[in-house]
Amino acid sequence: MPNDPSSCSHWWHAPVYLVATVALVVAALSSSSFSSSGHRPPSGDATPNATAWPRPAADLSPDAALALHHAGFHLMAAILQISPASLLPPAQPATLFAIPDAAVADLSFPVAEHLFHYHTVPLRLSLSDMLKMPRGSCLPTLHRSKNLVITASDGLDRSISINGVPISHPDAFLHGLHAIHGASGAFYRFDSQDPVPDAICDAKTPIGAPPVVPWARVVQALGVRGYVSFSVGLSAVIDAVARDSLALDHVTVFAPQDSGFDHVASPAPLLEHVVKRHVAVGRFAYGVLAAMPVGQPIRTLAKDAELRITTNGSTGVVAIDGVEITEPEAYTIEGVVVHGICRAFEPKPLST
Repeated sequence: MPNDPSSCSHWWHAPVYLVATVALVVAALSSSSFSSSGHRPPSGDATPNATAWPRPAADLSPDAALALHHAGFHLMAAILQISPASLLPPAQPATLFAIPDAAVADLSFPVAEHLFHYHTVPLRLSLSDMLKMPRGSCLPTLHRSKNLVITASDGLDRSISINGVPISHPDAFLHGLHAIHGASGAFYRFDSQDPVPDAICDAKTPIGAPPVVPWARVVQALGVRGYVSFSVGLSAVIDAVARDSLALDHVTVFAPQDSGFDHVASPAPLLEHVVKRHVAVGRFAYGVLAAMPVGQPIRTLAKDAELRITTNGSTGVVAIDGVEITEPEAYTIEGVVVHGICRAFEPKPLST
């Protein structure tokens, strides 16, 4: 008996609607691709306000979209398949926290774009990396200098929560520069009229002590200025750093470039020592450092770990412990000056 056309199933409409939705999302996201991609229209393009299509992430395996699809994150899998640069910055380390379809299905496309940026961390972090960080550690995002915060973690059952949301599919995809984890929900509802709140870690100060050195502002400034790895490391041990600097009015921070700082996932005692070794007691402007004689010691927060001037301003370059200052006074605030350096100082052996 022929099927009654009036009773035919319309299951085939679903893929059409999904493809249309994904196409619109990609179009909206590609109109403001990640600034880190550095992609620009060709110089000969005379079209006003031309927008370049995001470049594919060269090191991102096509298996990433398949992994998300199998985990149930169909919408983000489709976007990743069509235009990976819409979700992950090309050729740069990044961690994406995938959001369930239900959390984004009813959002406008500009709102969805902000949501995706808020769920992308400009560091490659596996579950093991995050489990090594203490609770309360900040994770920077691509959304307007806002941070996420690790609110719970358990190394025994290998579970972790970000902003109070459990990570349901840790290590869903790990390849090259990128890591993808599936979250059980969105870290924040961007359809709300309220602004994205600062992470709890941004407000940390020692209990009962005045915030002499504004470490939370320093952490945020480091991330904004591109010293993301050191910002994450400082955030992870901020309580210990704040405690040891309570009696200080002035400090100098030597911030290594991301390519020269690989201690974020180090054990907590080593990370604390390394970070403290990059915080000098006293506020030393670049001119002051340049005028110091070679061999001049500089005391740091790390016990028995002084720094020394190895090249002074007479050569046109200032180096400390053999490491050149590449961005003098990258950030200054009352009581604090930050100098960018090309790589981290070598850690001293920890006493047992």
